[in-house]
Amino acid sequence: MMVGKKARWTRAAKVAAKKERKERAARQDDWTEEKEEFCTIRVPQQPSVDNKFFEEYYVEQGIILKDEMEKFMEYMKKAIPISFRISADKRGIQEFVKILKRDYFSKFSHLGPEDGLLQSPEPIPWLPDGSAWQLTVDWSAENELLSDFTKFLYQEAECGNIVQQDVAGMLPALLLDVKPHHRVLDLRASPGHRTTHLIDLLHSDENVPNPGGVVIANETHLKRCFFLNDQIRRSFSPNFAIVNMDANNLPSLYLSESSDSDPFLYDRIICGFPSSGDGMFRNNSDGLRCWTPNIPLSHHGHLIQMLYSGLSSLAIGGCLVFSTYSINPVEAEAVVYAVIMQQRGTVELEDVSKQIPDLVYEKGLHSWKVMAKGPRWFRDFEEVPEHFRTQITHSVFPPAKEEAERVGLEKCVRILPHKQDTLGLFVAVFRRTSSLYDAWKREQEEQQRAYEAAIKEEKRLEEAKELEAKTKLEEEERKRLERAEEEKTKSDNEVTPTGDKDEQRSNDVVATDEQQQQQETSDKKSDEGRDGDSGNERKAEQIAEKEAESETKMLEDMVAPETAEKKEELNGTDKFGGTSSVGDDKTDLEEQAAKEEEAEEEEIEGESRDDEIGDNSVMDRSASDNNYYGYWNQSSYQEDDQTGKAEADEKKARIEGLFIFLKAEDKFWLEIKEFYGIGDDFPVSRLTYRAVSGLKQHICLVTETIKRLIEVNQKIYSFVSVGVPVFTFVRRVGVGCSYRPTQEGLAVVLPFMTKRIIWVTRTEFLSILDSPCPALDGLVEKTRQKVTSMESGGFVFALGTEGVESTAKCHLAISALKDVNSFRTFVPAYLRLHYLRFVGADMKNYEEKSDIEQYQSAVEIIARNFPL
Repeated sequence: MMVGKKARWTRAAKVAAKKERKERAARQDDWTEEKEEFCTIRVPQQPSVDNKFFEEYYVEQGIILKDEMEKFMEYMKKAIPISFRISADKRGIQEFVKILKRDYFSKFSHLGPEDGLLQSPEPIPWLPDGSAWQLTVDWSAENELLSDFTKFLYQEAECGNIVQQDVAGMLPALLLDVKPHHRVLDLRASPGHRTTHLIDLLHSDENVPNPGGVVIANETHLKRCFFLNDQIRRSFSPNFAIVNMDANNLPSLYLSESSDSDPFLYDRIICGFPSSGDGMFRNNSDGLRCWTPNIPLSHHGHLIQMLYSGLSSLAIGGCLVFSTYSINPVEAEAVVYAVIMQQRGTVELEDVSKQIPDLVYEKGLHSWKVMAKGPRWFRDFEEVPEHFRTQITHSVFPPAKEEAERVGLEKCVRILPHKQDTLGLFVAVFRRTSSLYDAWKREQEEQQRAYEAAIKEEKRLEEAKELEAKTKLEEEERKRLERAEEEKTKSDNEVTPTGDKDEQRSNDVVATDEQQQQQETSDKKSDEGRDGDSGNERKAEQIAEKEAESETKMLEDMVAPETAEKKEELNGTDKFGGTSSVGDDKTDLEEQAAKEEEAEEEEIEGESRDDEIGDNSVMDRSASDNNYYGYWNQSSYQEDDQTGKAEADEKKARIEGLFIFLKAEDKFWLEIKEFYGIGDDFPVSRLTYRAVSGLKQHICLVTETIKRLIEVNQKIYSFVSVGVPVFTFVRRVGVGCSYRPTQEGLAVVLPFMTKRIIWVTRTEFLSILDSPCPALDGLVEKTRQKVTSMESGGFVFALGTEGVESTAKCHLAISALKDVNSFRTFVPAYLRLHYLRFVGADMKNYEEKSDIEQYQSAVEIIARNFPL
C-alpha cells in the first residue's frame, strides 16, 4: 500500500520536474535571444516594445517637439556611428592622419551605401587639428576594406594611439580648456576615455615638453581602477595618478605636513556621473523598455551630493564641467540649480557657446514638470501627496522664472541624439568666483551678529520694563508718603486735650507704623512677583557690582606711596610698623575679603578656560569629520619622529604597500646608472616603486607635484597607480644589471642614456620588428658585432630621424634584452604593427598570419632561445 503511494508520488514528481525543465529551457532560449540582442553592438535590434511613458514624458516637458518625436525615436533605435580621437601631439596627429588618408580614406571613395559605407569619414569640426573623425557603417554588409579598417582601429586603440569614443563624450574635456600648468581632477574616471583626453590636452603644447600640471583620476570601485590603469598607461605620461576614494566625500590633498598648510585645490575638474542613462539608449535597447519616471528621481540626490563634493575641491577662478548621459531635467537643471543654491553664491554658470560654434545643441530649461509613476504630473511641491514626498523633494522642482534667469540656466548645453547623430548628453560649466569657506564664515558671522543684536534688544526691553516698574513703585511710594504726611498734618491741627492729645498721637503713631509695615509687606510681595522673571539679571548685576568693587580695590592698592602711608595711618599702622587693635581687626577683615575675591576670580577663569578648551576640541573634531569645504584634519597622521629610522620606515612601507622613493645613494640605482650611462641630471628623486614583498618589480617616474602628494597623503589616500614605468626587473641569471628599460618609458629615459644604445637602419629596424625574437642574420655585420660583444642585459635599438644618431632626434626605439647567444624585444604585437606602419612597411606581409600562428611561432622561438 505504501509502496504504491510512493511510486505514484515519484511518477508525479518526475512529470512535474520534466515540465519544469521544459519551461525553464524555453525561458532560457528567450533570455539568450534577448541577451544576444542586448550585447550586439554592430547590428542592434529594434526593441520589441515601445515605451509610451518615455515619449509622453519628453513631449510634455517640451524637450522634444511632437512633430520630431518620430525622428527622435528612430535615432534612439539606430546604431551610433564610428567616432574616434587621435591620442597624440600635434606632429603625431598630422602623421597619423596621413596614414589614414593614404591607406584607407582614399580607398573609400568608390564605396557607397550598398557596400556598407553610409557616411564618408569626416573630421569633427569643434575639435582642433583634425584630431577626431566620424563615419557611419552598415555592419550587416560584408566588405573586406571596412573589415580591415575596423581591425586597424582596434590595433591602434590597443596601442593607445586612438580612443574610440562618442562625439558627445569628447565635449566635456574640450570645454575645460586645460593648460600645461593646471591641476586637473577626474572625479569619476572609469573607463578612462575622458582621462586620456585630459592628459593629451595637458601635453598638447609643443613649447612645454615637460608640463608641471597633474591629472588625478579618482574611481570609487577598485576593480575599475585596474581597467582604468590599463587605459591610461597607454598615454606614457608621468603626470597622472589613480586614486581609489569615495567620490561623494572626497578628502583634500595637501602638499605639506604642517598643520597650517592650505589644501591642494584643483584648477580644472570634470564630473561625469552615472544617471538613468536615457541619452545612451542607442547602446542599450533594454533601457528604453524598462524606463520609468521613478528612475531619474532616484538619481537626483546622489548627483547633488557628488557635484557638491567636486565643487568643494575647486580653486578660486577654477572651472568644473558637470556632464551626464541624460537629457532629463530632474538629473540636469534641477541638480545644477540645487548645487548653486548650496554654494552660497560662490559659483556661477559659464557661457560656452563661443567654444562650440559648430555644435547643434539646445539651451537649458527654465521650467519643467515632475512626473511620478501612474503617470501623475506635479508642477510644484505643494501638489505632491504626503506618501510621495520621500522620493519627490523640493529640489526636483524648477525655481521661479526670475530666479532661473538670474542663475542663468539657459547657459547649460543639452545635446539631443537626432540633431547631430550622437548620444544624448547634458553639460554645465561652473566657474568659482570666491571661497566657499569664506562665504560660510561670513554667513556664520552675520548669524552671530544677528543673534547678539537680538539678545541686546531683548536685554534693552527687559531693562526698560524694569525701569518702568521701578518708576511705578517710586510713584506709589511717593503718593503713600504724601497721604501719610497729609493725615499727620490733619491730626496735628485737630484740637484735643493734652492728655487725650498725647494718647491720640501715640495711637496714631502705632497705627501709622502698622500701616507702614503692611504696605512694605505688600510691596515686597509685589516686588517678588514682579521681579520673578528677571531674577537671573539681578544676580548678574550683583556679580557685576562685586567685580567692580574688586577692581576698585585693586586700583586703590596701586596708588602712590603717600596715599598708601595715609591709608596705613587711617588703618592704625604707624611708619615704624606699629599697629593698633582697631587697625588689626580691619586689616584681617580686608585680607579675608580679598582672599575670597581671588578664589572666586580663579574659579571663574578656570571655567572660562575649560569652555575655551571644550570649544576648541569641538572645532577640531568637527573640522576633521566634516569635509564639505575641502579641508581635512591630518594632525593625527603626522609622524612624531622625522629624523632617522629610514630602514624601519621602508620596512613598514613594504608591509603596508606604500610607495617608496629612490635616493641617489641606493645601491641598485647606482648599478642601473653605471650600466646604462645615465647622467647626473636625471631626476632620480622622482623614481618610485611599490614593494609589498621587498621586490622592486616596476620603477615609475612621476612629477615633483605627484611625489609631494604621495609622500604627504598616501596614509589617508589610496594611490593605486602613478606615473609611467621606466625600469622593470629582469628575472634572469647572468645579466649585467637586474633592470632593463621598459618600452613605455623609453621616451623619458632615452635622452639621459649614453650606453647600450644601438643605432640601426630602416631595413634592420623592419627585420627586428618581424618577430619577438629576431635572428641575428637580419642585422648587418657591424650591428651584429655590437650585439654579440655586448654584455648580457637590457639595451635599446634606436632609429634616428634622417639617419642622425642622436637621442634628441630619435624617431622610434625598441627595448630589448641580450642573452648569451641571442636577444629578444619587448614590443607588444599591436605596437609592433603601429611601428611598421610608421616606417612605411607593406602591412600585407605582416597581417597574413593569424593571431594563433603568430603566437605559436613566438612561443617556439622563445622556448628555443630562452630555455628554462
